[in-house]
Amino acid sequence: MSSKFHIGDTVNFYPSEEDLEADNAIEDYLVRGFVPDAPLLSREGRIVTIGPCFAQAVGRHLLDQGYRVTSQKDTISYIGRFGDKIGNTFAIRGQLEWAWTGTAPATDLWHGYDAERLPPSEDIRASTRRLLDGAEAIVLTLGNAEIWQDEATGGVFWGAVPADQFDAARHRFRVSTYQENLSNLMEIYRLIRRNRPQAVIVTSLGAVPPPATFRDVAGLAASTSSKSMLRSALDEFFRVVAPRDPNFHYFPSYDIARYAFPQPLTPDHRRLQPQIVDFITLLFEHYYAVPRIGHDALRSMFRSARWGEGARARPRDEAPLAVEQTQSPPKRPDKATRRQLRANKAAGPSGP
Repeated sequence: MSSKFHIGDTVNFYPSEEDLEADNAIEDYLVRGFVPDAPLLSREGRIVTIGPCFAQAVGRHLLDQGYRVTSQKDTISYIGRFGDKIGNTFAIRGQLEWAWTGTAPATDLWHGYDAERLPPSEDIRASTRRLLDGAEAIVLTLGNAEIWQDEATGGVFWGAVPADQFDAARHRFRVSTYQENLSNLMEIYRLIRRNRPQAVIVTSLGAVPPPATFRDVAGLAASTSSKSMLRSALDEFFRVVAPRDPNFHYFPSYDIARYAFPQPLTPDHRRLQPQIVDFITLLFEHYYAVPRIGHDALRSMFRSARWGEGARARPRDEAPLAVEQTQSPPKRPDKATRRQLRANKAAGPSGP
C-alpha cells in the first residue's frame, strides 16, 4: 500500500504464502482479534455443541481430551443425537425456543438421518432443556443459507423435505436472506443470555460446501453465495455483540480452513483434509481451553498441515526443487529461493 495514503491506526494485511510460513503466522494472520486473552473452558465445565462441521469436530476432539462435552454423550435430545443436522439458523433457534419456551413447530419439520419424523415430545424437550441449562459453553456452527419452507405455517425444515412428505403446493425451496439470518442469530443470543447469562458462546461457520444446491445455478456459485451470506451475518453479529459481551466470540474455523491451506478439501470435496481438522481443533483448544502444546509445536503442526500428505502439489516452477525429495511431507524452499522463483515467473517463459 502506498505511503501516500492514510492507513489509520489499525491495518492488517492479507497474507502472502511467505507470510503464512512466518513464525508469527498463526497469531497475526489466523486468529488475531478472535481469541480470548486467557482460556475460557475447563475440563469440569459442561460444553454443548450445535451444528455441523466445526461444532461436531471440536466437540469430539475436546471429549477425547477429557472435557465434559455433554452434547456428544447425550442420547435423548435431538441436539445430542442429530446435532450435525441442525445447521441453519432457523433450526438452531427452533431448538432453543422449544427447549426454553415450549414453542414447537405447527407441522413436522424435524427429521433424522433416514427421513424419520422426530416429534417434539415433552420428554425430549425436558432433556434438551436440561442439556442447555447445564451448559457453561455453547459452540454454534452454521452450515447453509438454503432452506426448505412450509408455506402454510412459515416453518423451516432442518434440511430437505422427505420424499413421502413433500407437497409441491406448500413446500418451497428458497435462499434465506441476510436479514433473516442476522435476526435469527440475535434471537439465539437473547435466548441464551436470558437462560445462561454467563455462558461462553462461540460462533463459527462450517467450511465444507453443501453437496448440492436446489437452485438452477452452478453448485460452486451457490455454495459461495450461501457461505458468504452467513459469514457476513456472523461478522455483523460479532461486531454488534462482542464489544459488550466478553464471553461472546467468533472462531474463524471457516476462514482458516478455506484460505490458509492450499488444498483444504478431500478430492470429493465432501470433507476437510483430516490434518486440517486436527490442526483447527487443536488450535481452538490451545486458545480457548488448556493448552497442551507450545507455540512452536503449534506452528510446526500448521506447516505440516499446509504441505503434508493430501496438500496440493506445488506450482510447476517449483517442481525441480522437489525432484530429489523422497520424504513426506516435502520441505518448503527457503525464502530467498521462493523470491527468485517469483521473479523468474514474473519475467515470463523463456521458451515457446
